Amino acid sequence: MRLWVALLIVATVLATACAGTTQTAASAHRSPSPNQTAAAPTLLCFTAPPPDWATAMANVAATLDGVNFGPGAIDEQDGVVYGGAWTGSRHMIASVALSTGRMTAVAPMSASGFGWMTYADGWLVWIEPGVLDLQLWNARTHEIRQVAAGPQLQGTSYLTGVFMNPVIGHGYMAWSQQVSSRSAELRVYELATGHVTILDSGDLGSPVFAGADLVWTKRDAGAAHPHFVFADATTLQPVAAPAELRDPREIGFVAGAPDRLVWTGTPGSSNGTWFVDDLAARTIRTYIASGHYSQFPQLAGPYLVWFGADKNSIVDLRSGAGIDLPLPGYVEAAGDTIVVERLTGGTKGSVSRTDVSVLHPSRLSSLGPCTV
Repeated sequence: MRLWVALLIVATVLATACAGTTQTAASAHRSPSPNQTAAAPTLLCFTAPPPDWATAMANVAATLDGVNFGPGAIDEQDGVVYGGAWTGSRHMIASVALSTGRMTAVAPMSASGFGWMTYADGWLVWIEPGVLDLQLWNARTHEIRQVAAGPQLQGTSYLTGVFMNPVIGHGYMAWSQQVSSRSAELRVYELATGHVTILDSGDLGSPVFAGADLVWTKRDAGAAHPHFVFADATTLQPVAAPAELRDPREIGFVAGAPDRLVWTGTPGSSNGTWFVDDLAARTIRTYIASGHYSQFPQLAGPYLVWFGADKNSIVDLRSGAGIDLPLPGYVEAAGDTIVVERLTGGTKGSVSRTDVSVLHPSRLSSLGPCTV
């Protein structure tokens, strides 16, 4: 994740002063199971972090003085977190080495921040608010590419509710590109050749990688709700959706991982509910988060991570137990890594310091169980 703009960050800091991978894997379905079951809803509980979690979060891997750093993507292999950095005089896309705490500039950034960011296979991709071009950066060669995602249609309202949130992996980048008020195209950009293929069109949502597939949402003409569409992530050939995911349903924010697909309901209806499909068991589990705004999900193994308007949250999907992290601060997750950042406010709502901590959940105790 990916989604950070300057207004969101500034609003968070001001509010506090006055009172933001998807991964690929080979494990996935290839035929529907007739025995999928629906599990009873789980009411999430939130408690104080266990001692080892508290210790890990208190262990600062990087202290960025005079910097407001909003994370957007994690390179687990090299131990790097990427994001947007605001200092007193500069704003840039930057990397922070989690082993040394050193921040390095990657590319210039608009004062408005970045709208989406993700990393995989040595490539970082981000977009800037209001700009149709996708920005690609190679971590090894430092090559920067701008991939045109237009053209801008004059006088045309684009399909509402659709965000240009790219994913990258398997030698390509894919995103849902709005082309009119009624339609978007799922575009695939080959990193080796620069060739662009249109994989699907219509009322589409942004793609994610889940299991061995590329997955996106599509609302058919006249339908009240969208449904999930699956394609093999390597060949890009259509594959059947698992039986439990074929029907149209409320779908808000979506995230994928090697073994799970997660989504929210839609705002104003079931937004406080998380839906998680265990791709191996082919079972959808429902989690109800009372008092939490469900948005921008990320997955780190069996942990669901998200940031809301008033707090950030981490939940162990096995127990339904979680912890809330107060604002101002950020969270970012991928694989077996969760980056937690805490901001220290300065004068007039500014940020005087960003402290970065790193959690590896597999090395920590599990959260829970819920006792109530």
